[in-house]
Amino acid sequence: TKRAWIPMPSVIAGAEWSDPSSPGETLGLIGLSLPLPLWNQGGGNSAAAHSEVDVAAAGAREARLAAKASLVSAEARLAEAADRARLSRDSLFPAAGRLRQQATLAYQAGETGILPVIEALRSEREITASTLDELLSFQEAVAEWNRLAGLAR
Repeated sequence: TKRAWIPMPSVIAGAEWSDPSSPGETLGLIGLSLPLPLWNQGGGNSAAAHSEVDVAAAGAREARLAAKASLVSAEARLAEAADRARLSRDSLFPAAGRLRQQATLAYQAGETGILPVIEALRSEREITASTLDELLSFQEAVAEWNRLAGLAR
């Protein structure tokens, strides 16, 4: 499109037969034409091409920013999921098991009734389910991070 701005002359060649001023003769013609104004040819096409390039560049910048935002968001989700999974696995899950064991021992020793044991079992079950959910969330966050970072296989 930039080359379209260069004025290209047109050359026309031809022959004229049957001219009434010179019967029986053929007159050869050669013509040259230059577009006017000289440096304003193809300006619309060039401007359209420049605007298409600008739109494509803006789209590429937007895509890069969206990808970067997705990576930052996935990294934050990964860090938070890892912290929650670690806390649940290393603290809550073992504490619930110890609480259930202590409640069972207290019941067997006759120091308490059955309701604290049942409550300890229910709490342990809920914490186990919660721990599994947190570990699953962490694995999903790892998979999402790997997908966005291009590490997925």
